[in-house]
Amino acid sequence: MTAAVKLAGACLILIAGYAWGSYRTHGARRHVLQLKELERFLYFVKGEIEYRGLQSQEILSEAKSGQPYTLLCLSGCASLCEVRAPEELPGPERKVFDECFGGLGQHTGQESCRQLEYCLARCAFFLQQAQENECKANKLYRQLGLCFGALAVLLVV
Repeated sequence: MTAAVKLAGACLILIAGYAWGSYRTHGARRHVLQLKELERFLYFVKGEIEYRGLQSQEILSEAKSGQPYTLLCLSGCASLCEVRAPEELPGPERKVFDECFGGLGQHTGQESCRQLEYCLARCAFFLQQAQENECKANKLYRQLGLCFGALAVLLVV
């Protein structure tokens, strides 16, 4: 093999390692954004129940017409019971949110607010963990990808 081909291959491997690290970092950032949007939506729903006494369908139509919730798919939902957490969330997190949304509109306003309080507390915990993971990802994954790429170059070349 010529030196140019070896150099090009080494560069490709290094770039692939960096891209892997960037992908992992982006995934950690997206997780934080999803949880922040869920938290914002939960606070919105809680406020509409607590202060305005709106019903499930009314709250959902207010949410659709108000601030955009781009990471939550609200367009196909007819009531809050049909809202689902993003599929990308880990199973335990998604389960907490899906159970919370599934129970909304089936209880009194006070019971729904209690349920939302619990869900908001869990969301804060998940968000804290996700932010710690994002911080770790920002510090680690790109460099780790470059190191793995450099190691692969040494093994290949």
